[in-house]
Amino acid sequence: MNLENKIIDFEITANSNNLNKADLINESFIIWLILVEGFEIEAFDYITLQKIFKRNFQKGLIEYSDDDDFNFIYGWMLTVGEICIDGINNDEMGLKLLYKSYLNNRENLLYKWANRNTLKLSQKEIGNISNELKQNFVKYFNYYPIISDYFKDIIR
Repeated sequence: MNLENKIIDFEITANSNNLNKADLINESFIIWLILVEGFEIEAFDYITLQKIFKRNFQKGLIEYSDDDDFNFIYGWMLTVGEICIDGINNDEMGLKLLYKSYLNNRENLLYKWANRNTLKLSQKEIGNISNELKQNFVKYFNYYPIISDYFKDIIR
């Protein structure tokens, strides 16, 4: 999969003001992954990618602030990644968004797993949740395959 081409496709959609929630989440995650992992792409430099990420975050806060999927993925990215968004404390905002997604949808095991430290889950419970997520990830979060691949790799 060519991540650069995906961003170009998303940006064409964004420029026509048609970036829906799924596109916003998918593009932002790809950009976050490129920035955090240090992948180099030709069409966009680091500063441009940061600007797109910030634009998407701001748009999401306006349009999807009560959406569990938005809150989860942005909470995760802000907490785990090192992308600075002016005027916010990434860790604080990230944890707040992660917890908000969990409070709004306690049955979603991915949201529970992401809040495992806050919820002080036992190792046994974390293991049970992890096994369920590895087998049925798309039941809990069904967006671009690169997102599910990423989480399947880190869920233990």
